[in-house]
Amino acid sequence: TRQQRGELANKANLTSLNSILEAAKTETITSISSAVAPLQTSLKREINALRESMKEEVSVNIQPFQANLMETLKVAVEKETKQSIEKELDRLQGCIESFKKSKGKVQAFVTSAVDAAEINLRGEIESSLKEQKRLQKDV
Repeated sequence: TRQQRGELANKANLTSLNSILEAAKTETITSISSAVAPLQTSLKREINALRESMKEEVSVNIQPFQANLMETLKVAVEKETKQSIEKELDRLQGCIESFKKSKGKVQAFVTSAVDAAEINLRGEIESSLKEQKRLQKDV
């Protein structure tokens, strides 16, 4: 029938149209892929170049920072060392002063002990001499 032939013709037209659309789609995807591939390659190169440039820039910019940091650390260590040495010198000076005071006390004690021993020894000698004189008189 005529209606069936019309439907068959429509189906054939739709199938043909569908094939044409699929071919256009495939061609478009291929065309886009072909256009994008060089852009992707170019973008990768640009990113790598930018990365290298940033590394170099960071390296160049960090050198003064590193030098400044090292100088700051050096100054801090020198200051801390100086303070530590000054504290130790103060402590040693206190020890010396304490030793001097102790030395004076020890000298005074020894002098006093020697004086007392000398007095005792003189007393004993005098006593002994008196005893000898008495014994000699008795003989």
